[in-house]
Amino acid sequence: MPLLDPLRAPTGDRILVEDLRLPARIGVRPSEQGREQTVDLSLEIGLPSVVACRSDDVAHTIDYTAVVEALGRLAVSRHFNLVEHLAEEIARRVLDDFGGPWVAVRLRKVNVVPGARFVGVAIVRRRGLLRRLASLRGPVRDAAMAPARLAAPLER
Repeated sequence: MPLLDPLRAPTGDRILVEDLRLPARIGVRPSEQGREQTVDLSLEIGLPSVVACRSDDVAHTIDYTAVVEALGRLAVSRHFNLVEHLAEEIARRVLDDFGGPWVAVRLRKVNVVPGARFVGVAIVRRRGLLRRLASLRGPVRDAAMAPARLAAPLER
């Protein structure tokens, strides 16, 4: 199943990483503090160009092995209370460190709610959006960072 809705997805070529299982230090409940649990990560990363499609050279693309290794280190580097925050940090790392023009992140905690295989979030971020949000101040920034009601218009 595609991570992005094709009608709302950014255009262009992309790298896919699907259903990667990683240990993570995550959760707000006391039972989740001080231990690792499994998260399931799927990514769609926009390619900055199509050069690699012609050159057959990994230097011309985003090295998905390097991305996966970096995100694995991030997930256990400290404790994250919210899956939303870890997803945002994953998006920031992909955009800032690997040069993707956009990224879709689906991050799910595994077997934490009885009866559900997963609980989690899916976000889409573009390179310029994170900088614009970070530059806002006060109530404007708080509203822009709020989930649901403003997230969709900002991502179009």
